[in-house]
Amino acid sequence: MINNKKPIPEDAVKPPSIEDVEFIEFKWMKMSDVEKTLDRKLNVRTQDIDHQNVLTWRKAIENETYKHFAFFPPVYDLTVNRLISGHHKYAAHKLTRQEFLFCAIVKSDDVGASDRYASICNKPLDEEYIINPRSANDIISDVKKELARQNFSRDNPPTENKIHDILKLLKVDNKEVNKSHVVREVKKDLEVTESLNTYSIQEAREYVEDTFGDKEITKGPKENVTVKTYTDDKDSPWKDDFIWLINALHHRHEQNNSKLPIRRYISFQDVKDVDVARTNKNKSLQTMINKLKIAAEQLTHPDFTMPEFIPLPQKDNE
Repeated sequence: MINNKKPIPEDAVKPPSIEDVEFIEFKWMKMSDVEKTLDRKLNVRTQDIDHQNVLTWRKAIENETYKHFAFFPPVYDLTVNRLISGHHKYAAHKLTRQEFLFCAIVKSDDVGASDRYASICNKPLDEEYIINPRSANDIISDVKKELARQNFSRDNPPTENKIHDILKLLKVDNKEVNKSHVVREVKKDLEVTESLNTYSIQEAREYVEDTFGDKEITKGPKENVTVKTYTDDKDSPWKDDFIWLINALHHRHEQNNSKLPIRRYISFQDVKDVDVARTNKNKSLQTMINKLKIAAEQLTHPDFTMPEFIPLPQKDNE
Protein backbone atom coordinates (compact mmCIF):
# COMPACT_ATOMS: atom_id res chain seq x y z
CA MET A 1 0.00 0.00 0.00
CA ILE A 2 1.22 3.51 -0.81
CA ASN A 3 1.31 5.91 2.13
CA ASN A 4 -0.15 9.00 0.46
CA LYS A 5 -0.72 11.13 3.57
CA LYS A 6 0.22 14.80 3.29
CA PRO A 7 -0.16 17.74 5.68
CA ILE A 8 -3.61 19.33 5.40
CA PRO A 9 -3.33 23.02 4.50
CA GLU A 10 -5.55 25.64 6.14
CA ASP A 11 -7.07 26.64 2.79
CA ALA A 12 -8.22 23.14 1.79
CA VAL A 13 -11.48 23.46 -0.14
CA LYS A 14 -14.51 22.54 1.94
CA PRO A 15 -17.59 20.75 0.59
CA PRO A 16 -20.79 22.76 -0.09
CA SER A 17 -22.42 24.39 2.92
CA ILE A 18 -26.13 23.82 3.63
CA GLU A 19 -28.27 24.45 6.68
CA ASP A 20 -28.95 20.90 7.87
CA VAL A 21 -25.43 19.48 7.38
CA GLU A 22 -22.51 20.47 9.59
CA PHE A 23 -18.90 20.28 8.43
CA ILE A 24 -16.84 18.66 11.22
CA GLU A 25 -13.27 18.34 9.96
CA PHE A 26 -10.92 17.20 7.24
CA LYS A 27 -9.43 13.77 7.85
CA TRP A 28 -7.21 11.19 6.20
CA MET A 29 -9.25 7.98 6.52
CA LYS A 30 -7.76 4.56 6.02
CA MET A 31 -9.10 3.01 2.83
CA SER A 32 -9.85 -0.21 4.74
CA ASP A 33 -12.11 1.72 7.17
CA VAL A 34 -13.98 3.43 4.33
CA GLU A 35 -14.47 0.09 2.57
CA LYS A 36 -16.05 -1.51 5.65
CA THR A 37 -18.96 0.94 5.54
CA LEU A 38 -19.26 1.35 1.77
CA ASP A 39 -22.72 0.59 0.37
CA ARG A 40 -23.20 1.24 -3.34
CA LYS A 41 -26.91 0.37 -3.08
CA LEU A 42 -27.40 3.52 -1.01
CA ASN A 43 -25.58 5.69 -3.54
CA VAL A 44 -27.85 8.54 -4.69
CA ARG A 45 -26.93 7.94 -8.33
CA THR A 46 -29.35 5.82 -10.36
CA GLN A 47 -26.45 4.16 -12.22
CA ASP A 48 -23.31 2.57 -10.84
CA ILE A 49 -20.03 4.46 -11.03
CA ASP A 50 -18.65 5.39 -14.46
CA HIS A 51 -15.55 3.25 -14.93
CA GLN A 52 -14.12 5.60 -17.54
CA ASN A 53 -14.31 8.36 -15.00
CA VAL A 54 -12.56 6.16 -12.44
CA LEU A 55 -9.75 5.50 -14.91
CA THR A 56 -9.36 9.23 -15.47
CA TRP A 57 -9.00 9.83 -11.72
CA ARG A 58 -6.58 6.87 -11.56
CA LYS A 59 -4.41 8.46 -14.23
CA ALA A 60 -4.40 11.73 -12.28
CA ILE A 61 -3.22 9.92 -9.13
CA GLU A 62 -0.51 8.01 -11.00
CA ASN A 63 0.71 11.20 -12.71
CA GLU A 64 0.61 13.04 -9.38
CA THR A 65 -1.84 15.63 -10.75
CA TYR A 66 -4.58 14.63 -8.32
CA LYS A 67 -5.06 17.73 -6.14
CA HIS A 68 -6.32 16.55 -2.75
CA PHE A 69 -6.91 20.04 -1.39
CA ALA A 70 -7.80 22.06 -4.51
CA PHE A 71 -11.33 20.68 -4.90
CA PHE A 72 -13.67 19.36 -2.25
CA PRO A 73 -12.83 15.77 -1.38
CA PRO A 74 -14.97 12.67 -0.82
CA VAL A 75 -17.55 13.27 1.91
CA TYR A 76 -18.06 10.92 4.85
CA ASP A 77 -21.25 11.46 6.85
CA LEU A 78 -21.15 10.42 10.51
CA THR A 79 -24.94 10.34 10.69
CA VAL A 80 -25.22 7.44 8.23
CA ASN A 81 -21.64 6.25 8.91
CA ARG A 82 -20.58 5.90 5.29
CA LEU A 83 -19.15 7.67 2.27
CA ILE A 84 -21.96 9.65 0.61
CA SER A 85 -19.94 11.39 -2.11
CA GLY A 86 -16.66 10.64 -3.88
CA HIS A 87 -17.16 7.02 -4.93
CA HIS A 88 -15.23 7.57 -8.18
CA LYS A 89 -12.28 9.04 -6.29
CA TYR A 90 -12.45 6.17 -3.79
CA ALA A 91 -12.40 3.57 -6.59
CA ALA A 92 -9.39 5.26 -8.20
CA HIS A 93 -7.56 5.25 -4.86
CA LYS A 94 -8.27 1.55 -4.49
CA LEU A 95 -6.98 0.76 -7.99
CA THR A 96 -3.74 2.59 -7.26
CA ARG A 97 -3.35 0.95 -3.83
CA GLN A 98 -3.45 4.21 -1.85
CA GLU A 99 -3.46 3.67 1.91
CA PHE A 100 -5.52 6.74 2.80
CA LEU A 101 -8.45 8.74 1.39
CA PHE A 102 -8.59 12.45 2.17
CA CYS A 103 -12.19 13.11 3.27
CA ALA A 104 -14.44 15.86 4.52
CA ILE A 105 -16.25 14.63 7.63
CA VAL A 106 -19.79 15.98 8.05
CA LYS A 107 -22.80 15.34 10.25
CA SER A 108 -26.35 15.56 8.88
CA ASP A 109 -29.54 16.29 10.80
CA ASP A 110 -31.10 13.04 9.54
CA VAL A 111 -31.01 10.49 6.70
CA GLY A 112 -33.09 12.75 4.46
CA ALA A 113 -30.63 15.61 4.88
CA SER A 114 -27.79 13.19 4.14
CA ASP A 115 -29.42 12.06 0.87
CA ARG A 116 -30.12 15.64 -0.20
CA TYR A 117 -26.54 16.61 0.59
CA ALA A 118 -25.18 13.66 -1.39
CA SER A 119 -27.16 14.91 -4.38
CA ILE A 120 -25.91 18.49 -3.95
CA CYS A 121 -22.33 17.21 -3.77
CA ASN A 122 -22.82 15.78 -7.26
CA LYS A 123 -23.56 19.18 -8.80
CA PRO A 124 -21.07 20.03 -11.58
CA LEU A 125 -18.36 22.36 -10.34
CA ASP A 126 -16.14 24.60 -12.46
CA GLU A 127 -13.11 23.89 -10.29
CA GLU A 128 -13.33 20.12 -10.84
CA TYR A 129 -11.21 19.19 -13.84
CA ILE A 130 -12.63 15.65 -13.87
CA ILE A 131 -16.40 15.71 -13.47
CA ASN A 132 -19.17 13.19 -13.46
CA PRO A 133 -22.15 15.34 -12.44
CA ARG A 134 -25.54 14.01 -11.41
CA SER A 135 -27.71 13.19 -14.41
CA ALA A 136 -31.32 14.14 -15.09
CA ASN A 137 -32.34 10.65 -13.96
CA ASP A 138 -30.35 11.11 -10.74
CA ILE A 139 -32.17 14.37 -10.04
CA ILE A 140 -35.59 12.88 -10.85
CA SER A 141 -34.82 9.97 -8.49
CA ASP A 142 -33.69 12.37 -5.75
CA VAL A 143 -36.91 14.41 -6.08
CA LYS A 144 -39.08 11.28 -5.89
CA LYS A 145 -37.25 10.06 -2.78
CA GLU A 146 -37.71 13.40 -1.07
CA LEU A 147 -41.44 13.45 -1.99
CA ALA A 148 -41.86 9.95 -0.55
CA ARG A 149 -40.01 11.05 2.58
CA GLN A 150 -42.56 13.87 2.94
CA ASN A 151 -45.44 11.36 2.51
CA PHE A 152 -46.48 12.41 -0.98
CA SER A 153 -47.85 9.68 -3.22
CA ARG A 154 -50.42 9.02 -5.95
CA ASP A 155 -53.11 9.22 -3.27
CA ASN A 156 -51.58 12.39 -1.85
CA PRO A 157 -50.01 14.11 -4.87
CA PRO A 158 -47.71 17.11 -4.49
CA THR A 159 -48.40 20.48 -6.08
CA GLU A 160 -46.02 21.66 -8.74
CA ASN A 161 -44.83 24.34 -6.33
CA LYS A 162 -43.84 21.58 -3.91
CA ILE A 163 -41.79 19.85 -6.63
CA HIS A 164 -40.07 23.17 -7.38
CA ASP A 165 -39.41 23.63 -3.65
CA ILE A 166 -37.59 20.29 -3.61
CA LEU A 167 -35.59 21.21 -6.72
CA LYS A 168 -34.56 24.37 -4.87
CA LEU A 169 -33.73 22.31 -1.78
CA LEU A 170 -31.46 20.12 -3.94
CA LYS A 171 -29.91 23.27 -5.47
CA VAL A 172 -30.85 22.18 -8.99
CA ASP A 173 -30.40 24.83 -11.66
CA ASN A 174 -31.17 25.00 -15.37
CA LYS A 175 -27.49 24.60 -16.24
CA GLU A 176 -27.76 21.01 -15.01
CA VAL A 177 -31.15 19.99 -16.33
CA ASN A 178 -34.39 21.38 -17.74
CA LYS A 179 -36.48 21.75 -14.58
CA SER A 180 -39.74 21.49 -16.56
CA HIS A 181 -38.60 18.06 -17.78
CA VAL A 182 -37.96 16.93 -14.21
CA VAL A 183 -41.39 18.19 -13.08
CA ARG A 184 -43.14 16.43 -15.98
CA GLU A 185 -41.39 13.13 -15.27
CA VAL A 186 -42.19 13.28 -11.56
CA LYS A 187 -45.82 14.14 -12.27
CA LYS A 188 -46.08 11.37 -14.84
CA ASP A 189 -44.79 8.80 -12.37
CA LEU A 190 -47.31 9.92 -9.76
CA GLU A 191 -50.10 9.96 -12.37
CA VAL A 192 -51.19 13.42 -11.32
CA THR A 193 -50.56 15.45 -14.48
CA GLU A 194 -54.16 16.66 -14.71
CA SER A 195 -54.30 17.37 -10.99
CA LEU A 196 -51.53 19.93 -11.26
CA ASN A 197 -51.11 23.06 -13.33
CA THR A 198 -51.13 22.59 -17.09
CA TYR A 199 -48.50 25.25 -17.76
CA SER A 200 -46.36 27.61 -15.78
CA ILE A 201 -47.17 31.24 -16.59
CA GLN A 202 -44.07 31.52 -18.80
CA GLU A 203 -44.86 28.25 -20.58
CA ALA A 204 -48.45 29.46 -21.11
CA ARG A 205 -47.26 32.72 -22.70
CA GLU A 206 -44.85 30.84 -24.95
CA TYR A 207 -47.56 28.34 -25.94
CA VAL A 208 -50.03 31.10 -26.86
CA GLU A 209 -47.45 33.12 -28.75
CA ASP A 210 -46.14 30.08 -30.64
CA THR A 211 -49.62 28.75 -31.44
CA PHE A 212 -51.68 31.88 -32.00
CA GLY A 213 -49.24 34.78 -32.24
CA ASP A 214 -49.20 35.18 -36.01
CA LYS A 215 -53.01 35.08 -36.18
CA GLU A 216 -54.02 37.26 -33.27
CA ILE A 217 -51.44 38.70 -30.93
CA THR A 218 -49.42 40.45 -33.62
CA LYS A 219 -52.49 42.05 -35.23
CA GLY A 220 -53.03 45.43 -33.63
CA PRO A 221 -52.94 46.09 -29.87
CA LYS A 222 -52.70 43.04 -27.62
CA GLU A 223 -55.39 43.95 -25.07
CA ASN A 224 -57.87 41.48 -26.52
CA VAL A 225 -55.58 38.44 -26.08
CA THR A 226 -54.06 37.73 -22.66
CA VAL A 227 -52.61 34.89 -20.56
CA LYS A 228 -53.47 34.23 -16.91
CA THR A 229 -52.54 31.58 -14.33
CA TYR A 230 -55.08 30.83 -11.58
CA THR A 231 -54.42 29.17 -8.23
CA ASP A 232 -57.94 28.16 -7.20
CA ASP A 233 -60.89 26.25 -8.68
CA LYS A 234 -63.71 28.47 -7.41
CA ASP A 235 -66.42 29.77 -9.76
CA SER A 236 -66.19 33.31 -8.36
CA PRO A 237 -64.31 35.74 -10.63
CA TRP A 238 -61.07 37.39 -9.59
CA LYS A 239 -60.98 41.20 -9.36
CA ASP A 240 -58.38 41.09 -12.12
CA ASP A 241 -60.93 39.31 -14.36
CA PHE A 242 -63.32 42.27 -14.17
CA ILE A 243 -60.55 44.67 -15.13
CA TRP A 244 -59.57 42.41 -18.04
CA LEU A 245 -63.13 42.12 -19.34
CA ILE A 246 -63.95 45.85 -19.07
CA ASN A 247 -60.69 46.83 -20.78
CA ALA A 248 -61.25 44.26 -23.53
CA LEU A 249 -64.82 45.48 -24.18
CA HIS A 250 -63.54 49.06 -24.27
CA HIS A 251 -60.90 47.89 -26.76
CA ARG A 252 -63.67 46.55 -29.00
CA HIS A 253 -65.32 49.97 -28.82
CA GLU A 254 -62.09 51.72 -29.78
CA GLN A 255 -61.63 49.36 -32.71
CA ASN A 256 -65.30 49.77 -33.69
CA ASN A 257 -65.49 46.02 -33.95
CA SER A 258 -68.00 44.20 -31.75
CA LYS A 259 -66.76 40.86 -33.12
CA LEU A 260 -63.13 41.41 -32.15
CA PRO A 261 -62.07 38.18 -30.34
CA ILE A 262 -61.66 38.60 -26.59
CA ARG A 263 -59.60 35.68 -25.37
CA ARG A 264 -57.80 34.88 -22.16
CA TYR A 265 -55.67 31.73 -22.28
CA ILE A 266 -55.72 30.20 -18.83
CA SER A 267 -53.61 27.72 -16.90
CA PHE A 268 -54.00 26.45 -13.35
CA GLN A 269 -51.58 25.90 -10.52
CA ASP A 270 -52.06 24.15 -7.17
CA VAL A 271 -55.68 23.13 -7.87
CA LYS A 272 -57.12 19.74 -6.95
CA ASP A 273 -58.95 19.09 -10.23
CA VAL A 274 -58.13 20.93 -13.46
CA ASP A 275 -61.38 19.88 -15.17
CA VAL A 276 -63.49 21.34 -12.35
CA ALA A 277 -61.39 24.52 -12.38
CA ARG A 278 -61.92 24.95 -16.14
CA THR A 279 -65.70 24.51 -15.80
CA ASN A 280 -65.90 26.95 -12.90
CA LYS A 281 -63.83 29.55 -14.71
CA ASN A 282 -66.34 29.59 -17.58
CA LYS A 283 -69.13 29.99 -15.01
CA SER A 284 -67.32 32.99 -13.57
CA LEU A 285 -67.27 34.62 -17.02
CA GLN A 286 -71.08 34.49 -17.18
CA THR A 287 -71.24 35.84 -13.63
CA MET A 288 -69.15 38.85 -14.66
CA ILE A 289 -71.30 39.53 -17.72
CA ASN A 290 -74.46 39.40 -15.61
CA LYS A 291 -72.99 41.85 -13.09
CA LEU A 292 -71.87 44.20 -15.86
CA LYS A 293 -75.39 44.15 -17.32
CA ILE A 294 -76.80 45.09 -13.91
CA ALA A 295 -74.23 47.87 -13.65
CA ALA A 296 -75.16 49.07 -17.18
CA GLU A 297 -78.85 49.21 -16.16
CA GLN A 298 -77.88 51.47 -13.28
CA LEU A 299 -75.76 53.68 -15.52
CA THR A 300 -78.65 54.16 -17.96
CA HIS A 301 -81.40 54.51 -15.34
CA PRO A 302 -83.28 57.87 -15.39
CA ASP A 303 -82.54 58.36 -11.69
CA PHE A 304 -78.83 57.60 -12.06
CA THR A 305 -76.63 59.77 -9.84
CA MET A 306 -72.91 60.03 -10.27
CA PRO A 307 -70.74 58.08 -7.78
CA GLU A 308 -68.30 60.29 -5.89
CA PHE A 309 -64.68 60.26 -4.83
CA ILE A 310 -64.56 62.09 -1.49
CA PRO A 311 -61.03 63.00 -0.33
CA LEU A 312 -60.19 62.77 3.33
CA PRO A 313 -58.49 65.77 4.98
CA GLN A 314 -54.77 65.86 4.27
CA LYS A 315 -52.70 64.91 7.32
CA ASP A 316 -49.66 66.87 8.39
CA ASN A 317 -46.33 65.16 7.90
CA GLU A 318 -45.85 65.05 11.64
